[in-house]
Amino acid sequence: MLKQEIPMPVAIGIIVVVLLVVGFFVYRSLFAPAPTVSGIPEFQPPPPSATAPPSPGAPAPSNDPTRAPINPPPGYGAPR
Repeated sequence: MLKQEIPMPVAIGIIVVVLLVVGFFVYRSLFAPAPTVSGIPEFQPPPPSATAPPSPGAPAPSNDPTRAPINPPPGYGAPR
């Protein structure tokens, strides 16, 4: 394989560019403000009716951690 040297000014330029890019990311990660949900323009808090407690006639949710959140359709998954 042919050995080819990189000219000194080009090598120095590549090193400077790499150091600038790494320095930019380090600076940005150290001095950036903490992200907040309120800073997202698309975010809007839910309406008060969405956070209302369920009506008294609705069944209470189960606190059983082994209960699946949904019931799969018949024939789905392994037989029981």
